[in-house]
Amino acid sequence: MTGPRVVFEGDVYEAPAGGLTIGRRADVVLDERNRRLHRTALQVFEADGFWWLRNIGDSLSATVVAVDGSIEALLRPGGRLALVSGDVTVRVAAGPFTYDFILVPPESNAGPSGIERPDDDPTQLPDVHLSDAQRLVLLALCEPVLRDGILSLARLPSAERIAHRVARGSPRRLTTKAVAKVLEHLGTKFVRAGAQAGRRREIAEFAIDRRLVRLEDLALLDFPGAKDVR
Repeated sequence: MTGPRVVFEGDVYEAPAGGLTIGRRADVVLDERNRRLHRTALQVFEADGFWWLRNIGDSLSATVVAVDGSIEALLRPGGRLALVSGDVTVRVAAGPFTYDFILVPPESNAGPSGIERPDDDPTQLPDVHLSDAQRLVLLALCEPVLRDGILSLARLPSAERIAHRVARGSPRRLTTKAVAKVLEHLGTKFVRAGAQAGRRREIAEFAIDRRLVRLEDLALLDFPGAKDVR
């Protein structure tokens, strides 16, 4: 089986059996002069019979987008993504510069989908207080991302859908207007804590990145004794 191919600025790099690295001083050099770019930011490698893309940097994230634009995944430091969904565009931002390249997986690389994240580190939890209402709304917003690791605006629920989802585990119903207000407050709170913006996508990205919500927390949405939300 031939390895995946990286296409960057017209050059094609095929991953050998030992894999290849991507970064400032790597097998695939994105920009040797940008010191904000990690020497080795990403790695294409084979493990468990499949090919993967792994973020081996310590601070930069990479965005992986299907060529048809149907899905978008955020690959954070330590995370890895199985190369199984066809050609993808990988985007890495380092300082004022952004680098895009195409990653073509091998045809026979059928295997697990979605992102595998590193173990949570409780020492990295931010000091962001959430009310009961904010936590439930945030969980409902982030549920699709927590379940499959794909961050796409099209997959994030609307305020109406969030209201219905929260109501399934709460004795009271939240109106769409109330959910919109909670999201507005979350956006303001997260921007003050370092989020890039206060829109739904940035709210979900910030919450998952800072471990404010986790996969196991989704049980709160279905727990019949969940606290009332106002």
